[in-house]
Amino acid sequence: GDMLSSAGAHKEKGNQHFGRAQYKEAIQEYTAGLEGLDFGGKSSSSEHNVLLATLLANRAACKIKIDNHEEALKDCTSCLNIDPKHGKARYRAITCLRKLDRVREAYDMSVEGLALDPSLEDIIKAKQDMQPIIEEMDSRRSYVDQHKDLPVYDGFPVRLSYDDANGRHFIAKGPIEPGTLVVRSSPVLAVLEDAYLTTRCNACFTEVHDKSRVCPKCDHAVFCARCADNAQVTSVHKGECAALHMLYTTSQFVIENSRDIRIALRILLLKLKRIPPHDGLVEGAAVHDQYSDVLALVSPSVPQDRLVDLVQVASLACAILHMDPEENIDAVSEMVRVLSAFQSNAHELASPVRSENDTWGAALFPTGAILNHSCKPNAVFSIDSDGCLCFYSTRHIEAGEQVYGQYIDVYTPYNERQRSLQSTYEFTCKCQRCSHVGGEPLLEELEGPDRTASEQAEDKALMLRSKANEIVLGPSGERSDEKIALLNEALEVTRGLLNPYHFIVALIYRNLVGTYFAIKDWANASRCILYIFSYRWIASSSSFLRFDFNTISNYLSPAIMRVLAMPRRLGSFLWRWVGGGTSLQYAGNTWGTRNRPVKLNNVLLPSLPDAWDPIILML
Repeated sequence: GDMLSSAGAHKEKGNQHFGRAQYKEAIQEYTAGLEGLDFGGKSSSSEHNVLLATLLANRAACKIKIDNHEEALKDCTSCLNIDPKHGKARYRAITCLRKLDRVREAYDMSVEGLALDPSLEDIIKAKQDMQPIIEEMDSRRSYVDQHKDLPVYDGFPVRLSYDDANGRHFIAKGPIEPGTLVVRSSPVLAVLEDAYLTTRCNACFTEVHDKSRVCPKCDHAVFCARCADNAQVTSVHKGECAALHMLYTTSQFVIENSRDIRIALRILLLKLKRIPPHDGLVEGAAVHDQYSDVLALVSPSVPQDRLVDLVQVASLACAILHMDPEENIDAVSEMVRVLSAFQSNAHELASPVRSENDTWGAALFPTGAILNHSCKPNAVFSIDSDGCLCFYSTRHIEAGEQVYGQYIDVYTPYNERQRSLQSTYEFTCKCQRCSHVGGEPLLEELEGPDRTASEQAEDKALMLRSKANEIVLGPSGERSDEKIALLNEALEVTRGLLNPYHFIVALIYRNLVGTYFAIKDWANASRCILYIFSYRWIASSSSFLRFDFNTISNYLSPAIMRVLAMPRRLGSFLWRWVGGGTSLQYAGNTWGTRNRPVKLNNVLLPSLPDAWDPIILML
């Protein structure tokens, strides 16, 4: 009796703390009550069992309030072992499982609970909320079952797989070495930004300088010589041309940015089968996604204001094709769905090394969207000359290991990454890097593994850089040694404490480039410039730092020519060949292009860290 009385008193005190939102204090009281009951499980005493179950369920509620869902689930499970019909404990267990992304377990628990007591309203509602999610999971599992053994994947070192935790994803069939083409996919929907409609080919996205190739009918599309002779490309544009002409010439359709409307028109024309799929250019092995594959993509929930915008865009697309939106609700609904999928799944069309505002378009590759995100990815993508999305391995991948890409700039602090992923893709990243307590020296947050030491390193590096910037070089480079020494000292201060691609490190390298160039030290200038190019690939357009790449690229050509000590004419030829949109892939000590291997002297790459062995450069 005393034991039950004491446990009951702890329960009441815990309830009072809970009412005042003092959850940690409430947990202490409920725990004390459980200890007083000599908690070891179910007893023959019904009063003992009721109090035991209540204390466990109440403690679980507190743990849920402080987002400790793993521990809360354990309390709920213990409570249900004592009383399987405990409705609150079951509902709280369902809540925890959903928070832990274990939706199918949560759904099964709701079914089990309603079989015991069909009147539990909270659980009825939870089951109804989860029903569409389970149906979507089943649909995606069915999609994988139907597609995983297709011969289209035979030419690639990965296989399609599915589980509830990871959704659709790619698994390595066997060991994959760095620099290997993992998968190649053609676009289903691709669109250029308005500013590039008449300067880049509307089919393969390469630059077109011949203005006579602009379509004379719509005046808002241009095609390179290769694409202009392709029957599939001309068939696609023929279906769109009249609609584009009406969009740009009819006063009622005058708008500032036509990108979303052009996407909606393409969706509607594909749905109506007035244009063929956009894959007529692709040569070689590739996964040719279909429009139906777009409908299998998952999209985050759309904010109300954005939903209104998308409905207006879809309605406008209907009007341009002389269709009444109200009589074509299904078409409007499908356009909104696909536009939403495009927003969250499309890949940017841009050079990996970019200056301000040079993303020229976006494309939707359903196969490319299968790769899950990791803040420590093992694959990166580029767009090839056929407009295909190509993923290359960035390190050795073991057989059975999942292949990951990245959805965001991974060189930002943990909280910023999670905020970006949550706001755009509605999930919390639990990758190896984000789950790692101690962090890793080269892949830790930008602040480094030891925040206090990192702050000191930042302050000292900035101070040394500031001192170096106060030094004015003479006409013949006088005092350059002093300036370089200070900048190198600043770099040395950051080693082991700041990420090699911390923006302060990049600033120091930028200063070194200018100094080496002023004294005509081409070898060191090239080394620093290549660091900056690799930095610019890793950093996104929202990075802390903006580089003047018109200036930097002016440094690079003569610098490399002098390092290789080659005649200017040969060097100029090499620069045009490498600079003409050729994508260089680094793996180990070998560089390669899409069409042929290229060897570069290792003296150009001493500062690049081994942890990021593959680096894509667009020179």
